[in-house]
Amino acid sequence: AASAAASSRCAHAASDPGAVYPTLTLGAPAAHALGFKDGGATAMARKLRACIASREPAERMAAISLAQGYGRRCALLMCHGFAALAASFALVCRTNAERRSAPFFGRLRELGYLFQLETLLSTRGDEWAMLQDTQGVVQMIERVQLMMLPANEDAPDGVALRGGAHMPVLCFAPRELGFRDAARASAAGLKPGVMLRVRPILLSQGINEEQSVANLMQTHTAEQTALNERALAQLSEFQAAAEALARARGEACFPPELLRQQRELLVRARQLLSSPPDPKNVGLLHATAALTRLLDGGRATLCKSGKDRTAMSITLEHTLLLQRAHGLSEHLASAALTAMRRHGVRRENVRQNTNKRVFAFNWMQQRMLPEAYRPPDGSAKSGAAWSRARRSGEGAQGVRGGGAQGVRGSRLGPSHSSTQPGPR
Repeated sequence: AASAAASSRCAHAASDPGAVYPTLTLGAPAAHALGFKDGGATAMARKLRACIASREPAERMAAISLAQGYGRRCALLMCHGFAALAASFALVCRTNAERRSAPFFGRLRELGYLFQLETLLSTRGDEWAMLQDTQGVVQMIERVQLMMLPANEDAPDGVALRGGAHMPVLCFAPRELGFRDAARASAAGLKPGVMLRVRPILLSQGINEEQSVANLMQTHTAEQTALNERALAQLSEFQAAAEALARARGEACFPPELLRQQRELLVRARQLLSSPPDPKNVGLLHATAALTRLLDGGRATLCKSGKDRTAMSITLEHTLLLQRAHGLSEHLASAALTAMRRHGVRRENVRQNTNKRVFAFNWMQQRMLPEAYRPPDGSAKSGAAWSRARRSGEGAQGVRGGGAQGVRGSRLGPSHSSTQPGPR
C-alpha cells in the first residue's frame, strides 16, 4: 500500500473557512521495478492474447514467459491502484463527514464513487508504458466495491481487502471515513454493509518536453485523444445519471444552479476535445477537474514521480478554485499561485523526496512547459532564474518575479470556461 506514495492538499478561502478541496497526488501507478521493455500492462495483455491465439509453437512458448511477467506486473499495479482508491475515498468521505453532508452520502449510494485520475505523462518512451500501466490500474479498480464495516466488525489498520479476484471489496472502519462509529455514519446516510460501486475515469495530457517531441512526431497522440474521448463519455454518463437523480429526488440532491454549471463545463470540455486550442490541451484537464468536483468526485493528479509536474498542476488547480468559487481576482490569483509554488507544501514534498527544496526542471524543460505550469524564478534546480537567485543569496527560497504568468489565460471564469496558452 505504501507504493501509492499519496499526499493530500486543501485550499482554504478566507471568505469561507469551511471550503476544503481534497486532492490526492501520487507518482505514476506503474510497475517501475519491472521496467518497460515489453511496454505497459495493456500492451503486454495484447501481446499475450496474440501469442495464445497463435498456432506457432514458438509463440505458444513465449506466451508462458509473457504470462508470468504480466502476472507479476498486475500484482504490483493492484497494490498501487487499491491504495490510491482507498486513500481518495477515505479523504473525500472525511471531508463530507465534517460538513455533515447527507446529500453526498445519498448520491454515493445511488451513483457510486466517481474517481478521476489525471495524468501528465507524455505519450513517448517509458512514460507511454507508464500510461498503459495506469490504464491497467483503472481496469482493475473498476471491479472494486467499497463498503463500510458493520459495528460488529473491524479493520485493525482502518482498511481491509476482502472478496475474490473478480470482485474485490475494500472495507473501511467508520473512523477511517470520518465517523466515530457505524451508528453516526448510518445517520449521515452511509449504511454499513452496503456495497458502493467505483466509477474510475482516466484523462491524460502530456506537458513536458517529451510531449513536445511526441506531438511533432505524432507518437501515440491519437491514442491519447481516444483515451480522453472515452473519459469524457464516462463523465457525461455520470452527469446525466446525477441529473436524473436530482429530478427524482428534488433540489436537495443537486441544486438547479449546480446542474447548470455541470452542463456548461461538459459543453466546454467537449469543445476543447473536438477543437483543442493548443497541442498540449491542458484546458481540457481544467474543465474536467472542475466538473469532477461539482459532481462530488474524488480527484487524483499524477506524473512520473508525483513531484514536479504534479506540483505545478495542483497549485494551478487550487488557484483556479479560488478564482471560480471564491472570486479571487486575476492579479491576486497570480500572486497566490507564485506563493504556493515558492513557499507551499509542495516544496516540502520535493525536499522529502530529493533532499532539495527545488523543482527538478532545467531551463529547457521550463520553457517547454505550458506557461501556467512553469515554476517561479528561483524555485527550479537550474536555468538563468535559478542562477540569478543563487548569486543574490535567495537560493531555493527565491522570491522574485515569475511563475504565475498563465493564470489569467487559465481562469475558468463565471461560466467555468477554460483556455490555456501554449509554450512560447
